Amino acid sequence: MQKQKNYQQTFALAADKFRNADISYLDTHPEINYNKQNGTIALSFFQRPYTISYPELAFSCPQEPVISLVSKIIILHYLINATHSSRTGQLTNYGGIPGGSFYFPVFKRKTTDILLTKLGNNGEEFKQAGEALGATTSSLGDVSFTIRALPDIDLTLIFWEGDEDFPSAYDILFDAAIDRYLSLEDIVVLAQMVTKRVLSRTMTGSNTIERKETEPDQDAE
Repeated sequence: MQKQKNYQQTFALAADKFRNADISYLDTHPEINYNKQNGTIALSFFQRPYTISYPELAFSCPQEPVISLVSKIIILHYLINATHSSRTGQLTNYGGIPGGSFYFPVFKRKTTDILLTKLGNNGEEFKQAGEALGATTSSLGDVSFTIRALPDIDLTLIFWEGDEDFPSAYDILFDAAIDRYLSLEDIVVLAQMVTKRVLSRTMTGSNTIERKETEPDQDAE
């Protein structure tokens, strides 16, 4: 109950900030469609089409009848900062983001450690999960792929196969400018979302994402 209240408060703060912001920058964003006539903002979130009414900020998505507060918060936080594309083309892991080294053990525990526990050395299953999610194949590690979460935000997931000398390992990389769009806490949540999407395509063998995947911990404690 308290967590839900925290989500509601966080959403309310983000909604107020967005309503009071100058969003004229959305007119020229190549991957965000802001229709002033009908007051809608359309964008893709994890390859699903989302529409947001403005200024009411009601969210809708054909594939997701019930949209979680966490998803709404991440999208609003992104939109508040998406004034222009700041991508550098250089990848970094969470520890390489300014301030990320302090929270890196938390990030690792909530994301890549879970991938290692659930998948272990099973690179083929990891690869198949990426294919099922429509990810773009990458050349990093033994298996890797990139998933577009938001118009300016990609997540690259990597698997290194273990042997007798080195254990298997997973990592998640971001563009070095991701902190210009999302806070460190938001980045943890986004990585949790992609982790659960991957596992939903492996452990359950299902093409249906579990409901709780969009309700990860909002904090990075």
